[in-house]
Amino acid sequence: REVSQDLMLSRYSVLLLDEAHERGVNTDLLLGVLSRVVRLRAESAADSEKPGERLGPLKLVIMSATLQVDQLRDNSALFSSPPPVLKVDARQFPVTVHFSKRTPDDHVEAAYKKACKIHARLPEGGILVFLTGQREIDFLCRKLRSRYPLDAFGARSTGAAAPKQAAAAAAASQEAAAPLEHAFAEEEVAKLEEQAGTAFDPSRALLIGEEEEE
Repeated sequence: REVSQDLMLSRYSVLLLDEAHERGVNTDLLLGVLSRVVRLRAESAADSEKPGERLGPLKLVIMSATLQVDQLRDNSALFSSPPPVLKVDARQFPVTVHFSKRTPDDHVEAAYKKACKIHARLPEGGILVFLTGQREIDFLCRKLRSRYPLDAFGARSTGAAAPKQAAAAAAASQEAAAPLEHAFAEEEVAKLEEQAGTAFDPSRALLIGEEEEE
């Protein structure tokens, strides 16, 4: 759109093209057009005699973490001379990949369950989930925020402590042949509600525990 209105892109002095390894029609066309504009701007800067009318060169920065640099740099159709290549060393973080045993019908719901299970059972760290669009991302974020609300210190609950304690208390109450509703003292219920961040329902203790173990 910018090139159709201003071929020389006179409003810009630097353009950054990120994720260049994601090859597609749009990316290839954009790269080809910009390489021509860079050449035109360089010729314009060299030919202009009046400083006020001179249009400076356009700098094009192409970024990628996995691009085949040699193939792009040595492409004479794009660059009259090979451009300089800068390598920026980045910090590496350990990543653990978890695979599902079977392909789910609802990938968003499967991602939600897997993220909850990782959050509750594995050590502290980040969880990266790939989805197909903004709508799915917003939906999953709402579900996760609803299940793990922020506490007073700005931290998210694990959502695992309350179900485990509830299941243990429910088993004890069954052994005592007492109703489940009376198996929890007021102090224990208050402690569970404080840990979970929500009101605790003893009647769902066993159901919650079973869901977590699936």
